[in-house]
Amino acid sequence: MPFLMELRPYQLKAVDQALPVLNQYGQVVLNAVCRSGKTLTSFYLADLYNAKKVLFITKKSALSSVVSDFMEVSRNVCYECTFINIESLHKVKGNFDLVIFDEYHNLGYIQKPLKKNRDFKRFQHLPIIGISATLFTETFSTAYSLFTREFSEYKNFYTWFKDYGIIQVKYIGPTQVNDYSDSRKDKIFERISKYIVSIDQEDAGFKTSVVDRVVNVSCPIIDSYIKKLKRDKILTLACGEYLADSVSQEFTAVCQLSSGTLKVDDDNAIRISDTKISRIFKDLYDRKIAIYYKYKAEKDLITNYYRYHGYMVTDDIKAFEVAPMKSVFVGQYRSKREGVKLDFINDIVFYSMPFSNLDYLQSKERILSVEKTQTCTCHVYLTGIEKEIYDTVVNHKSKFNTESYRRMKL
Repeated sequence: MPFLMELRPYQLKAVDQALPVLNQYGQVVLNAVCRSGKTLTSFYLADLYNAKKVLFITKKSALSSVVSDFMEVSRNVCYECTFINIESLHKVKGNFDLVIFDEYHNLGYIQKPLKKNRDFKRFQHLPIIGISATLFTETFSTAYSLFTREFSEYKNFYTWFKDYGIIQVKYIGPTQVNDYSDSRKDKIFERISKYIVSIDQEDAGFKTSVVDRVVNVSCPIIDSYIKKLKRDKILTLACGEYLADSVSQEFTAVCQLSSGTLKVDDDNAIRISDTKISRIFKDLYDRKIAIYYKYKAEKDLITNYYRYHGYMVTDDIKAFEVAPMKSVFVGQYRSKREGVKLDFINDIVFYSMPFSNLDYLQSKERILSVEKTQTCTCHVYLTGIEKEIYDTVVNHKSKFNTESYRRMKL
């Protein structure tokens, strides 16, 4: 029976490559760029595989979108599909003959399995179609958990790492611990490449990309607070005192201060400066934009500022799509980097710099689509130490964490 939605040539090519891999190894990973139709490709692949009962695992934020996509093709596939968000995987009942795992990189772990890995273990023997745009962004050390079939001779992560990893050291507070993020990429890829079918932007025919516009925002007030905290290890504020008696606490405070807020304790967060948000408003007042942030206090600052100026502010993507020009979508990196379609706008703003290359890449690519021809811009506004964070995350493709901050201070 013909597929209800017509697949593009690159999707058909990917299916032709993936089907024999799935048949031979019981696992295939569609490693395709964001917004290239990975989900639809996986639906078609499952149909050609002659699956009868499919379990589709995704994130909660993407669930409604994925179900909607399936409803468009459901009359022309020969299988039943059960959809579940990964947080509720332990609730799944029934028998399945195929698993489709959306954002498959989320199953990766280093050292010890997480709850989601333990919940997934009972389905691990089934044939698996993994879907990801960012399979390995910062480390190949997650390969052990993503390709357990291939590395079944190893008892656990640590025995595997002896052959495929390079142990480094890092500090958590004053304590030195082993760092398992450095691995032998070429050696790992020799074994796992047979499972991976890739689609890049050129394959998919993207006509545009997202270009960074980096804006360094000068804010003497923020700089003075950061300087005082580093010197005195304490900030006395109207709502209380913030004590930075460890590198970790200092790191957390400096990152928050860099964007104009500080969570003093569980009950109090203070706004230090509107300098950055006022600059964003001035630069982009005539555009419909999405703003990504890290901390809740940043969301409150953004929301209050724009509402004061008469804008609608929402974190509901459907409401934002039909909203007038004077509207802003606000999304936290971790919860809105996946399963969100923002291809109807051309500008995305990073109010604060994310700590990981994964958050950076996936969030900015929300505004892309294959059909799009307009220039897309990611406006990155940097204050405080965010220039160093940007350099680490974007140029070195690494995470910025307490250890990064410690090295920066030396």
